[in-house]
Amino acid sequence: MNYSYELVEKLSFLRYGGTEDEKRAAELLMAEIEKLGGKGEYQEFQIPACTLKKYSAKVIAPYEQELEVMPFGRSGSFPQGGVELKLYYAERCNEEDFLGMDDLSDTAVIVNELNYEAYKLLCKKKAGAILVITNKHWDSNANHDL
Repeated sequence: MNYSYELVEKLSFLRYGGTEDEKRAAELLMAEIEKLGGKGEYQEFQIPACTLKKYSAKVIAPYEQELEVMPFGRSGSFPQGGVELKLYYAERCNEEDFLGMDDLSDTAVIVNELNYEAYKLLCKKKAGAILVITNKHWDSNANHDL
């Protein structure tokens, strides 16, 4: 395995600015810099942030399954007890994915990535929720009858 791949593999975990996981990533990078004979420094700065707790989404059909989810900070929240939404997967998250669909306020949209253009489109369509695939979740044979 090559060095670059190993470094990317070490840094392949969810991290958001201002969190302990982001600090861990900075420490990993600092260790790599020093291992190669370099010298680095940490620089602290203010960022708009919020405190996130553990959240989950519950699939209720065709079978029940609870998924751990990471909300986007400062994005709003659902009422206590949650909401029931339809689920829709938008592969490319472009206009073609939503032909004939104008109001998605009753729908949670699953996307592969959330770039600025996709976010603007989902806001325009009034998506009830946006779920971004992070490759952290997988299904196991115990959860289905296939």
